[in-house]
Amino acid sequence: MSERRGQWRIERWLDVSRTITFTPALTDFDLGGIVTTKDTLLTTQGTTGQLWRIDLRSRRIAEVDLGGVRLTNADGIVLRGRTLWVVRNFSRQITRLKLRHDFTRATVEHVLPTPADRTFTTAKLAHGSLLVVDSRFGFPPAAAVAEDRIVALK
Repeated sequence: MSERRGQWRIERWLDVSRTITFTPALTDFDLGGIVTTKDTLLTTQGTTGQLWRIDLRSRRIAEVDLGGVRLTNADGIVLRGRTLWVVRNFSRQITRLKLRHDFTRATVEHVLPTPADRTFTTAKLAHGSLLVVDSRFGFPPAAAVAEDRIVALK
């Protein structure tokens, strides 16, 4: 994607449809978060709960083995080293995974429940905290007014 004279030009980088099946749903999101390392891209599929690994050089796509765990409602993801945090919006939890060195497998280290009256959607690490956006999806408009929209988890 590039901008030229105020117009965006979008190019397909990789057609994932042969490996990652699009799963339309009225209440869920399909592909969500995305993070990269020097040679790997990781993305989540919220409707199926799968984590996908894409080699940036060969563009080969493979599912990350989660040992039977599903990351349903995966939205934003954060990667530091081999630790991956997955913000799971409507599941109201953040799952912390430990990835193997080659990103082919991951195991769940911890599941942190999030408040029932908030819908966290994405996150970033900053100054020793996981900063999380509270988008308040799924609540009536009057209830969606939040005093704080970014919260820190320490």
